[in-house]
Amino acid sequence: MPRISLRINTFILAVLFCHLLSCGSKSPVTPEYCAITVNSLEINAKICATYKDRMECFIKGNPVKDRAGILLIYPEPRNPFICNIGNISEIAAICINRENTITDVFIIPPASETEYSSQTPCRYILFAPIDWNGSAKPQKGGSGGIPDNVSAIAAEPETNAIMAGGKNLHVEIADDEYLQRRGLMYRKSMPADFGMLFIYAEEDMPGFWMKNTHIPLSIAYIKSDLTIAEIHDRRPFDLEGIPPKVLVKYVLEVNQGWFKRNNVKAGDKITLP
Repeated sequence: MPRISLRINTFILAVLFCHLLSCGSKSPVTPEYCAITVNSLEINAKICATYKDRMECFIKGNPVKDRAGILLIYPEPRNPFICNIGNISEIAAICINRENTITDVFIIPPASETEYSSQTPCRYILFAPIDWNGSAKPQKGGSGGIPDNVSAIAAEPETNAIMAGGKNLHVEIADDEYLQRRGLMYRKSMPADFGMLFIYAEEDMPGFWMKNTHIPLSIAYIKSDLTIAEIHDRRPFDLEGIPPKVLVKYVLEVNQGWFKRNNVKAGDKITLP
């Protein structure tokens, strides 16, 4: 009996030790809100550290009033587009770099589709009310006020690596109604080997148009088995909706001519991560 008891106790201790190791290896949970002090004004900001949250911030909007704001966190410094489609009030967009220094401040009208972009790469964008309650307006070169626990957050990447016809491509994922509705609208340019991949929950025959789209695009309709069914070249601002001839589960948008330059054609397959 003592020998059996010893084995059981040893087993229990081993299980507990493994559990403690697994608990200790978990990544810290990203807080939902954080307090940011800019020019002595404390703002309670909602944190958007995932790609989906960052995009939906522009489309759906979040309350930016009194002392409530929104903080977008990017995985690496970049020059993101900034607009104010989803908010009904005028806001300040404060761009902050990795060193916690303000690089640009934009005052954006309500429901504005105009696209702004910082000339200096930034890691954070703080959307804040423009009523500073007597505090001085934030200035370029000032402190961004990002606390240490927030600067340690590992933000979700902007793109995913896929292959189309054996060629490498970096794509943003549009997998819900809000991201799919916006697509690549309002953007003025896109890097050479980048695109956007629309993923639908079920097979469909979506008709794509070019409303508010400045970039000439090539659009591939892709079946559920990841085979490209057809490719269409589209002109900016063309309001004609062109659906595929077959049911598809994916749609891939790239700079116009990318498929032709890379010899990717109907019948080729895409590879997802």
